[in-house]
Amino acid sequence: LNEKNYSTSYDVTVPFKFLHKSELKLGALHQWRDRWFSARTFLYSSDPNNQMSSLSDKSLQQKSPGELFVNENFKPDGTGLFLRETTLPRDKYQANATLVAPFFMFENSITSNFRVIWGGRAEKYTQRIASTNDKGKIDTTISVTDYLPSANLIYSIAEMANVRFGYSRTVSRPEFREFMPFVFYDPNLNAEIVGNDRLVRAKIDNFDLKYEIFPVPGQFFSINPFYKKFENPIENTNVGGTGIRRFSYQNAKSAVIYGVELEARTSLSVLDSLLKTKRFSSFTLFSNVTLIRSKVDLSKTDDNSVVKERPLQGQSPYVFNAGVTYSNPDSKLDLTFAVNRIGRRIAFVDVEKFFLIWENPRTVLDFSVSKGIGKYLQAKMTIGDLLAQKLVFYQDRNDNGKYDSNDIVPFGFTRGYSI
Repeated sequence: LNEKNYSTSYDVTVPFKFLHKSELKLGALHQWRDRWFSARTFLYSSDPNNQMSSLSDKSLQQKSPGELFVNENFKPDGTGLFLRETTLPRDKYQANATLVAPFFMFENSITSNFRVIWGGRAEKYTQRIASTNDKGKIDTTISVTDYLPSANLIYSIAEMANVRFGYSRTVSRPEFREFMPFVFYDPNLNAEIVGNDRLVRAKIDNFDLKYEIFPVPGQFFSINPFYKKFENPIENTNVGGTGIRRFSYQNAKSAVIYGVELEARTSLSVLDSLLKTKRFSSFTLFSNVTLIRSKVDLSKTDDNSVVKERPLQGQSPYVFNAGVTYSNPDSKLDLTFAVNRIGRRIAFVDVEKFFLIWENPRTVLDFSVSKGIGKYLQAKMTIGDLLAQKLVFYQDRNDNGKYDSNDIVPFGFTRGYSI
């Protein structure tokens, strides 16, 4: 893999008077990305006449990997195991992309406690890919221009409370690896991953309303209802395969996500005031809970027996985060414990049979510590996923909304903690 990325941006701000203080910001962003990728693939075989992996020696077929890959099975006369290269023309590609994005933004103070920030952005995205698929060489250039408006209305109810309303349109473009016909093997999933050169970008309209309050210094609470409308969302899909499972990417017709986010952060210094101590001011508690519902429109299918909507792939019905931090400026010591849990979500969609592969919920506990050393140095250590719970993917055969012994487990593995 050889990839180069360049970007530059520039802007100018012009203040002016409209009712109260206002300003206009003009600018642009330029990005260039160039990638050259090449892979070589190999397989073990004991049959010189078979271009695919083949263990014609029945005695080798019964061996475990530890017993199979020993020196005795690699014989110089060619009767044992040998390594064959199976690299194909599709195992390499070239791709480049450019993005030109001019923008403007107004910030208007309508009254002393009401502000409006609004503007727009035009993004011209041009992508070229060159590779080979099953039908031959491909060399394609795609150029798309999107106009992306945004607006934020901010009203200060009181000195310690705000109400915000926001709208924006954004896009989500497929990555090179999602778009290219290149096939690679994922050992964690025991599956092949292949790109889809028919993918198109997803467009998202975002609406949210946020109420936030700061009762005292060190405390923050907010509630944030939101709604997102997707056109052509990109999803991970199970596309079958002969002999080995194969996953790819595909655009759904449309989807919506809506829900509410609750967030809180508070310093424990209030306990010092109550208990007349100085022990708790360095501690801060934080928590975030998001309740979400998502729906994908499946009405384009002609099969009336198939359910016409389901959750969006990768979207959990809830996300929970909480933790505690300790920060001591005098000793330059910072500690953080954080816990995270997400609800079960669709990991892969079966585009033909409409079988869903679900990812089972799991709880992740992380710990980090950092210590300042002198004026300019800092040492930091992070230990992630302390609980190391199993990551399980399953097909919910009895459709009871949870993983149990009756479900099919196509793959699963345990993640250990990381340092």
